[in-house]
Amino acid sequence: MTNPYYDLLRKSVTQPGEAARVLASVKLSTSEIAQAALLLALVSVVARYGLLWFLVSFSPTPAQLTDYAVWADVAMQFGGIYLAIFATVILGRAMGAMIPFPKAAATYIWFNLLVTVGSLLMLGAFYLLGGVGMLVSLAVGIWALWAMAHFWSMLLGRDNLLLGLVLGVVSILLASTITVVVVGMLGLPVMEISTDV
Repeated sequence: MTNPYYDLLRKSVTQPGEAARVLASVKLSTSEIAQAALLLALVSVVARYGLLWFLVSFSPTPAQLTDYAVWADVAMQFGGIYLAIFATVILGRAMGAMIPFPKAAATYIWFNLLVTVGSLLMLGAFYLLGGVGMLVSLAVGIWALWAMAHFWSMLLGRDNLLLGLVLGVVSILLASTITVVVVGMLGLPVMEISTDV
């Protein structure tokens, strides 16, 4: 008997349309959505820390990661996840599709876990393969757009991949913009690189 998570992962990479159908049938409770969103927030913070550490390690000028509050970053990511899911639901309604919140949550969280793992693979490829790692980055980037188009067009209930891609990109950009504005207004410390060393 095959592992359902492995099967979903395989389909997500090779047949995102089929994976989107599987995700559409997943029924998550409110607590499961919160747990999955927290897991994604933690994984995203670790991945971003890895990316910035990589940039600092190979920086031609002296640099270091600034001190910041990890809890604030996790909270920001967690809030941004919920904003992106709400944006998907609201924009979907504006496009004539009634997208249930749990269905949007399952799709968004699974897709972003895959993208985060893909970004870690890109880091590893750069570190181990140097310039050849650019090919891995290009492949991950193309896959992400292709998969996003399939996942979000399934949420809309249409076969229009371009419309799905637009919904995915706009909902994520909208959530990111709101998150950045709120973080700026509250003056929360964020993870960044300082060259004043």
